[in-house]
Amino acid sequence: MSLVELGWRRFNFFDKELVTDPQNNEQAFMGLQDMESVCSVAGNGLVLFGEGSGGVCQMNKALAVDYWKAYKVSLAAMALVSAHNLFVTVGEDEEGVNTLLKVWRLDRIEKGSPFCTRVSRISQYLGNRPAKATAVAAHSSLGYAAVGFEDSSVLLFKGDVSKEKQAHKPTNVRDGVSMASDGPVTGLAFHMLPDRRLVLFVATARTIVSYVCRDKDVEKRNIHDAKGCDRNCWALADALLDYQFVVARRDMVYFYNPEQCALPEDATNGKCHGLERDKDKVVARVFGSYLCLVTKDAGVIETGGDSKMQMVTVYDIPGQYIAYSAPLPEVLDVFFEWNNLFIVCKNGKLFRIREKDIQTKLDVLFRKNLYDVAIGLAKRHYCDETHLMEIFKKHGDYLYSKGDFDNAVQQYIQTVGKLEPSYVIRKFLDASRIAQLTNYLEALHGAGLATADHTTILLNCYTKLQATDKIERFIADAGNRLTFDVDTAIKVLRAADYTKEALKLAERHNKDDICLRILLENTHDYHAAVKRIAKLPFELAEKQLKNYGKVLLANAPNETTALLKSLCSGFDGQRAPADQFVHVFMDDSVKLREFLEHVAQEAGEESSSTAFYNTLLELYLRERAEKIKAGQSDDELDRRIIALLKNTASPYQNEKDLDQALVLCQMYDFGPGMLYILEKAKMHQNILQYHMTRKNFTEVVRTCQRFGERDMWVEALWFVSRHGEVPVDVISDLLKHIDEQSILPPLMVLEILSHSQTVTLGVVKDYLMHWLKTENEQIGKDERLIKEYQEEIKKVGEKMDDLQYNPQVFQVSKCSACDTPLEVPTVHFLCKHSFHQHCFESYSENDQECPACLPENKKLRALLNARQNCSVKDTYNQFKSDLKEAKDTMAVVAEYFGKGIYQQTTDAGAVTATPKSKPADRKPKSNNPFDDDA
Repeated sequence: MSLVELGWRRFNFFDKELVTDPQNNEQAFMGLQDMESVCSVAGNGLVLFGEGSGGVCQMNKALAVDYWKAYKVSLAAMALVSAHNLFVTVGEDEEGVNTLLKVWRLDRIEKGSPFCTRVSRISQYLGNRPAKATAVAAHSSLGYAAVGFEDSSVLLFKGDVSKEKQAHKPTNVRDGVSMASDGPVTGLAFHMLPDRRLVLFVATARTIVSYVCRDKDVEKRNIHDAKGCDRNCWALADALLDYQFVVARRDMVYFYNPEQCALPEDATNGKCHGLERDKDKVVARVFGSYLCLVTKDAGVIETGGDSKMQMVTVYDIPGQYIAYSAPLPEVLDVFFEWNNLFIVCKNGKLFRIREKDIQTKLDVLFRKNLYDVAIGLAKRHYCDETHLMEIFKKHGDYLYSKGDFDNAVQQYIQTVGKLEPSYVIRKFLDASRIAQLTNYLEALHGAGLATADHTTILLNCYTKLQATDKIERFIADAGNRLTFDVDTAIKVLRAADYTKEALKLAERHNKDDICLRILLENTHDYHAAVKRIAKLPFELAEKQLKNYGKVLLANAPNETTALLKSLCSGFDGQRAPADQFVHVFMDDSVKLREFLEHVAQEAGEESSSTAFYNTLLELYLRERAEKIKAGQSDDELDRRIIALLKNTASPYQNEKDLDQALVLCQMYDFGPGMLYILEKAKMHQNILQYHMTRKNFTEVVRTCQRFGERDMWVEALWFVSRHGEVPVDVISDLLKHIDEQSILPPLMVLEILSHSQTVTLGVVKDYLMHWLKTENEQIGKDERLIKEYQEEIKKVGEKMDDLQYNPQVFQVSKCSACDTPLEVPTVHFLCKHSFHQHCFESYSENDQECPACLPENKKLRALLNARQNCSVKDTYNQFKSDLKEAKDTMAVVAEYFGKGIYQQTTDAGAVTATPKSKPADRKPKSNNPFDDDA
């Protein structure tokens, strides 16, 4: 048994008033003066009193009293089912033992009384042991009812208790034969558990028992520690007191929880309070969280007559204080209805015990500084959060003023989320109150309401207290319960030399950047930093190596280089641009070369950026220059440089990306590379200049031969003319190629060579003799062509004169269109084509031209028109182009003279010509109609 001794505070939270007559407020209400109540029920706005003689007194809120007979002989007990507006009674309608169970409908009045829906004789179910009923109970669902008897028997009914036909045969859950010594049943109460099991409490004069039932079968029977009670000294509480069955005895008040009764273990003991100890309890009633007890006390002053004053006390069970206490004349009954407690006295007077409003009660508690009681009271009355927080604040302020800082901070913790944290923090900033401040800040973080400043203060408190365990717990709970600014927390830990803890916190929250800073700046564990970066996703690893690659390379060169190689040649299925990490190796050219060579080999075309290859090329060239300076040579390195320039994956295959490589080769005087790039870029003149600068005469001639550009030959000729040490065979080869390809006229060649101080006539003799021979052969050929052209011109002129001045004979016998014999009418042309009239009309586009000759004539006219319409500028540009490309320039000039482009033009651009005169021996024009075109 859990015993709680009475030491409760006493308050006056209720007001007592005498209920007056509604018709006359100056007189007391006496409507219940002659009532002899043995039981009562209240609910649905009504109060029902049962008299032992079988009558029922019904009173409503307006204090209107109705009386009607429920039984002819006696009424034993009543139970109200408020949800269905029904109440159940047990009693007798005739002398003897013949108990009747009746069910009444309160919402249906017939002949001045509620309508009775069921009347059942229940004594028969006790067998040969007839006994009078003493108690009755009905479940709110109407599915169960129980009746207790004076021999301690209890019958359990299942089914709709309001309808006799639907009721099942009751189960005798308690046999009076074996339990008669327990005395009559004084009280019954039901409670349905969540698992649908039913708990039935049975109170007798000498024992308290509970039965756990499923359907009608009893699964468990509990005998409790209270030794029985009177019929008005028990009550079943509602949800505010967890539906506990309350039993009031002289020694204690017992509370039994239905759910504990259903547990497998022994549930005989309940919670006890020593309320009104060693006093006889007359009435016990529960309403809300309150328990009302009416007790006898020999010390109470008598009222005179037959009645004595009794003490009425109202207890707040959760708050553990006395809410009201006052003596009243001998009490007949107590009920709670219309939100008030009513006391019915035997003298007929009715007293109302009215609860004060919540604010009035709180004000009383505040004046007495009973904040703990006020908080419990506010919670039970469902005050809003703001109101509760204000009480917690006042309680905290009170405790703080008394120097009870530990309890004060516990009250302030309850205000988290409502009270401004700075109000509390300022109170505990003193060094002696760091522990309390820590508790508050922990609560603030636990609620997820901490700011970066709060985190800073909390961690500073931990470090001041040297609470390493709390710091570790803070880090462990960081991802589960606490919400705070992680960056600030790490910063504070690092500043306080809690590096290990700061690193753990950063790792827990995936603060990779901060983790690396701790490893590099605090612990200087560079190898661990490289390993951590290697575990990051590609994007994060790339970012961190850009930020910290240089310092990592300086302290962990091998691991860092290996990681960079992996990142740029297939890290996590991706590749980073290698040229973005060149700056990391600025102080270590050996590692840089190793890195670049690996990437160039593994990554291939995916890393072919110009900057990347230029960097690798410069490394090679710089190494070559250093070896040459030291008097060493490395053919393998030369081959490697050329291989790099020729690498198909490199950007050097694109002419646009060759400039920097050319500059590097020039800077480090690497001739093979320069020549390769110049040839790749088609900079042939620069190749020639390269060889001429180095006076490599053989390569000069060879370069001209390879590329065969006219300007290059001219430049080479000028070059040899300015240098006296040119070998004779080089000059001979040069003149031979100039002559074979007719690059320059001999006079220009001689003009150029005349500037040389060493070239003699003997050197150019063969060239001049070959040129003279060739010219003589060309003169003879041209003279023959002139003669042939003159003869051809003479023949064409004679033919033209014949057509123009002499008659023509047409001897064509077939049509030139259909190839059939000609028939008049016919059409003849001087071109010797003849047509049928109808064929000519079908094919002709112009009646002045021969259809057979028309296509060719059109071409000739188009050429003539094009030549006439060609502008002087276009002709001149074409002339320049032809002259530049020709081997024999004089032949080009002669050709353009022959085309007549140098004839004198008029201002309008028309060519002037002198008309050809008629020969003296020409005949007069013939009158033959066939002399002209049809």
